[in-house]
Amino acid sequence: MIETVNRKQVASHYGISLPTVDAWVRKGCPFVTRGSKGVEWEFDLAAVQDWASRFWARPTQVVTRTGLKTFSTTEKAEVVKAFGHVARHIGTWAADMAVKAGGSIEIAYALNQMLCIRFADEAEAYLATRGVAEVDLVEMFCRREDEPDWQSVAQEAGGVFDEDACEKFVNGIDWLKPSPEVLEVQAARLRERERPAILKDASHG
Repeated sequence: MIETVNRKQVASHYGISLPTVDAWVRKGCPFVTRGSKGVEWEFDLAAVQDWASRFWARPTQVVTRTGLKTFSTTEKAEVVKAFGHVARHIGTWAADMAVKAGGSIEIAYALNQMLCIRFADEAEAYLATRGVAEVDLVEMFCRREDEPDWQSVAQEAGGVFDEDACEKFVNGIDWLKPSPEVLEVQAARLRERERPAILKDASHG
């Protein structure tokens, strides 16, 4: 089911003016209902995001699920977009391959979540070591509507989709512990935060 937003909500989401929203529409931004007297504009925010990602963002900007994020260089923005694309789709690819390899719907569901989150952790750790911090790929790019059609996946796997049973299966797997690489990046971030305080204390010693 499409969740629609109005013209003001689009403007607020992207931090733009109402006339800019109108300009987007003239340039081809998709909408669900055209506004007129007594009728409010309706937009599918996911469709607007896809359009804006292709046609609107400046070279150093990335249009995410939560709004617009600006980076210091075009190269950094492009790398984040590439990682975001993979994070957005890798879970669906994993679920599809699991079923084709003979796995159950529970395994497909678990791999969908596990691979997406682990990939995002590793990618964010890599970006942090190269000066691109405060990036949350899952929050920025992954959307509910990108998930597989679980009923169809279950049918292909020869089963029936039971979300509660799948969640119970996932919760029974010890997989949320970050990798050593992610732990090291987190420790490095903590050391960077603590360093100014240590220097300040030393200067007053």
